[in-house]
Amino acid sequence: MKKTSIEDKILKIAKDKYSNKMNKENMNKDNLNLLKKYPHIFLLSCIVDSANSDTAWNTVKKIAQYTGYDFINFYNAVINEDTELDKLLAPISSRNSHKYFKLAVIKIKEEYNSNAALIWEDAKNCADVITKLLEFDGVGVKKATMTVNILTRDYKIDLKDKSAIDISPDIHVKRSMCKLGLIKEPELFNNKKDYQKIDNNIVIYKARSIYPKFPGILDYAFWQIGKNKICENNICKSDNDNRCPFESFCPQHKSAISKNSRSIS
Repeated sequence: MKKTSIEDKILKIAKDKYSNKMNKENMNKDNLNLLKKYPHIFLLSCIVDSANSDTAWNTVKKIAQYTGYDFINFYNAVINEDTELDKLLAPISSRNSHKYFKLAVIKIKEEYNSNAALIWEDAKNCADVITKLLEFDGVGVKKATMTVNILTRDYKIDLKDKSAIDISPDIHVKRSMCKLGLIKEPELFNNKKDYQKIDNNIVIYKARSIYPKFPGILDYAFWQIGKNKICENNICKSDNDNRCPFESFCPQHKSAISKNSRSIS
């Protein structure tokens, strides 16, 4: 009998987690209604998300509460250079996301007839949506694929051919992939390993090699590890409350357990 590889085990776990997320009955209905009625709020949140998705989402919702949720209110605030708008954008201004916000509002007005949903409703497939998203200032492959992944997974938007949805190569994915032995660890620099320096393409193509039909299906399982701070630079933090889904076959976890056992004895 053929031995199951680590890649096969990872893929099975990722598929199960993706399926559970898709079938979750307690999907946030408020967010779903927002997407249907005010798609620009979702899109703008994705565009300005540079480090913390909650900060991006809450910032855009606060703007909606100030201006009103209709897109024309957003547009008027941008065109009229509303000073209160700049204050509300302050939490996301450190990486120029405030500029990307304003440029995106103008682009939605001029190119999508004030309806952000046309980006995915008129799309031929996932790659078409990603292409359109990449045309927005401040949007790279990571944000574009993340946005499409959320649309198809969390909001069940029916888009064809998911082979174009790549994994989002953030620091958590890079670190976890290294610990699992999927890609090479970065070289030590000042006694630290800088996982950010790993080429995004290495992560993307590794995920494609594991599941070419839909590489982005791996994203959610790895994202949870990062969100729950289970897998950190030199620490394996898996516990009863936040167990790493990959711990049973992760070489790094086995090494950590072995070291703990030796120190106790």
